Amino acid sequence: MAWDPLGSGDLLHPRMRGASSWKPGSRSQAAQTPSLEELQRLLWTRKHPTGHVDEVWPNLYVGDLYIARDKEQLRQMGISHVVDAVAGRFHIDTGPKFYRDLLVDYYGVEAEDSPNFDLSIYFYPVARYIRAALNSPRG
Repeated sequence: MAWDPLGSGDLLHPRMRGASSWKPGSRSQAAQTPSLEELQRLLWTRKHPTGHVDEVWPNLYVGDLYIARDKEQLRQMGISHVVDAVAGRFHIDTGPKFYRDLLVDYYGVEAEDSPNFDLSIYFYPVARYIRAALNSPRG
């Protein structure tokens, strides 16, 4: 399915606020898409996670609840946007107010950790948000 252009109404969450991006160790925006063989090699040879957060694409990280709550580490990494797949007060207890002092843009999805939960309904809205975040001055 082709991506449609983003409009201002596509992002229904807090607006981005200006802040300087963290530059040490940043990768080039002109990153190459890995080949299928490279992805397969990584999947088969990487047996253990490297920690609480992994860079899965240049400037795109996937992390767990420990990194989500570690504001100092997020600050050092220059995180400017957060997608929370378990948003809500009965989950890991973060949200826009939790990240207010970091000047990050927050997007929460109130998903359930259940095999019966249909997470696919959030795929395109979250993908649009991530694309906009990566294309932003702070992304």
